[in-house]
Amino acid sequence: MGAIECKNASALACDVAPKDSHWAGTYVTLRPQYVFDVKGSYAYIGTNYGVDVVYVGIDYLPIRFGWWPTNGRVLDLTIQEGNLLYLVDGDGLKLLDVGLSILPISKGQVDLASPGLALAVKDRYAYVISGTKLEVVERVNDWALSSVASLELGDSCTDIAIKGSTAYLACWQGIKEVSIHSPSSPQIVGTEQTTKPVVKLRRDERFLYSIQADDSTVGYLFDTNSELLAAGKHNVDHWVRGVSYEGDKVYWINWVWLNARKYD
Repeated sequence: MGAIECKNASALACDVAPKDSHWAGTYVTLRPQYVFDVKGSYAYIGTNYGVDVVYVGIDYLPIRFGWWPTNGRVLDLTIQEGNLLYLVDGDGLKLLDVGLSILPISKGQVDLASPGLALAVKDRYAYVISGTKLEVVERVNDWALSSVASLELGDSCTDIAIKGSTAYLACWQGIKEVSIHSPSSPQIVGTEQTTKPVVKLRRDERFLYSIQADDSTVGYLFDTNSELLAAGKHNVDHWVRGVSYEGDKVYWINWVWLNARKYD
């Protein structure tokens, strides 16, 4: 595995740095994994039946530390502020405190009219794709969530990424851009048309990466006006369901395995 570094917007293939890495552990859930996030020494893995909490602080020896049951498949999750786990399942949006990793503690829930397909969090607000709507939910305090807005998207969307005051949504018609400058009044401000439906989005400080329905990845460069500029395209292995970086390790999931590699 090489380290991929994108230095310019002219070619998404980027530069492959010859950094050495080695296998650092594999965890098997014995059931399909769909989403995950890694923060510090813990990985949080969404499955058909709940969230597995796995300690990954010891190389080669991932250890299951805890579990939280859910109503069916965990469709998305993210860790914020070190110990707050947001997730969406068949019941809606849930907030868990995972400070005690062995025993996650429920801290709030908001029911959704349609299953939440994806979420992103900025400050106190969670932005959830639910059906053809973008739902905005505020963390009012440590023990309460409250719905504050709902935006009809007019399209089927499956993922969301946020940069600054703009939310980017992966949709059937392309990438929708939604202004969240005022969380209580989100507004659609543009759509980047694509040749195929967009199914996943990821971002870093310079690029927004989209995976289209034909398993190709298209990269877009954020310019100074937060507009998207096409930056290239390459094919990817759609079998990998998620990738996360923490410290000197890269983690990824495919089907029932959580894998880790460590850079030398």
